[in-house]
Amino acid sequence: MNRKKRDSLKYPDVLSARRPVAHSEEIPVPIFEELPNISDEDASSFEDPEEE
Repeated sequence: MNRKKRDSLKYPDVLSARRPVAHSEEIPVPIFEELPNISDEDASSFEDPEEE
């Protein structure tokens, strides 16, 4: 990170990131038995937009 790019960084405004959800018997911690398949097209949407 440098000073030029520091101001251009944008963080998503996600409610769970701002305030963590407490887990209990009613709200269990999610457990994934298998990772979801992500196609190449879907994966490209997660890449840095500046690279395009």
